[in-house]
Amino acid sequence: MASKLQQEVEEVKVVMIENMNKSEERSEKLTDLEERSDNLRNSGKMFVKTSQKVKDEKKKQNVRSKYILYAIVGSLALIIIIVLVISLTYNKTTSVQNTSTSSPP
Repeated sequence: MASKLQQEVEEVKVVMIENMNKSEERSEKLTDLEERSDNLRNSGKMFVKTSQKVKDEKKKQNVRSKYILYAIVGSLALIIIIVLVISLTYNKTTSVQNTSTSSPP
């Protein structure tokens, strides 16, 4: 009976050691998982910062592009107005000169 009890104690001891080893393996895996989780969290934070910087830079570029476009359109409109004013002034001057030279004294 003592040897049977000793055998059962040994079996329980083996099972306990296996359970402790499995528990230690799980603990190592959890530690590894926690490290990977921290790395992912840090990478996510860096991604957010970088994407915010890119967004702000693109917004600035968009505003600059709009101002350049407005300047070009305004310049073209000003040139057209100046050409029209000069053309109309020239036409009036030419028509006044033509009427003054064609009328008899």
